Formats: sequence, C-alpha cells, structure tokens
Amino acid sequence: MKSDLVIKNRLLKDISQRSLDSITVSSICEELKIKRQTFYYYFRDIYDVIESILDDYAQDLLDNEISSLYLIRVLDFIENNYQFFKEIFNSNLFDLVIKFLNNLFSKYIKFLLTNLKESNTLSSLELNEIISYHTSGISSYIYNEISTKNTFNVSSIKEKISIFVCDEILLKNVKDFNEKRNKF
Repeated sequence: MKSDLVIKNRLLKDISQRSLDSITVSSICEELKIKRQTFYYYFRDIYDVIESILDDYAQDLLDNEISSLYLIRVLDFIENNYQFFKEIFNSNLFDLVIKFLNNLFSKYIKFLLTNLKESNTLSSLELNEIISYHTSGISSYIYNEISTKNTFNVSSIKEKISIFVCDEILLKNVKDFNEKRNKF
C-alpha cells in the first residue's frame, strides 16, 4: 500500500479514538514506524492530510451519477463518518468541510436546475448565482447540524434540505432572476 494511503488511514483511525488536536506528525510517524521525511514527502502537515482525505471522499461521491439519490448518498456518507467531521469542526477546520460540502452540493443543485426548463433562460452567471446561494444554504445548515448536535439524523436533514431545493423554490429563484433582468 502506498505510504500516503497508509498515513490517511492512520489519521482516520486516530481521529476515531482521540481528538484531532492530540494527533501530531510525530505520533503518526511513530505509530506507522515511518520517517518524518516520508510523511513530508506526501503532506505539509496534519491539515493537508485532512484536506486530501476530504478530496478523496468528494471524488468518490462525485464519481457516482448525480441523481435524486445523490443527496441521500452524501448525507449517509456524512453520517457514517460523523466523528471525522465533528472532529474537524471542533478543531476549527470547518472551512475545509464547507469547501467539501460546497463542492458536492453545487453539482447537486446544478443537476436540479438543469431539470427545470425555465433555467434555460438564465445566463451562466445567473445560474451560478442560484447554485451558489442554494449550495451555501445547504452547507451552512449541515455545518450547524454537525457543530451543534451529537447525532446526525439523515431523514430529518434530508427533509429540511429537500424543502430548500424543491422545484417550487428553485423555480421561484429562476423567475426572480428573470424579473430582475427584465427591469434593467
């Protein structure tokens, strides 16, 4: 197995057993019986490992077809890795998770909008604005759920997110953009 994967797996195992703040490059190297140079060949620091793990997770999720089941897959994934996400938030690395969530949900919102024939009237800038608005709303909601709760209830979260991104709400935003454009 490649050393970078071994390091990532070790960090994930360590996070499941103790706080991220107590994990160091030295402790990982000692546990894996590798030299610090090996660690630094692949990563700058612990946070770089976390970012790489999140990138891997995002790629795995994005490799799946974006469909109506996509939201459930992402939420199930977060629930299954809840401790990892909770530790990241507790260590003030929430910007990494927000970036991760935004990456995942922007694809989902774009998928939903492409199914609305009215979205064809929007410019790419307007479309990106709607995508950004809804993506940041979903990411913020999930951030609040993870940072304030001890559990992650997928069905409840899915229900609340589904209301936010239902066809009626998306269609309303598209119409609002069209009305604003027509005023100018």
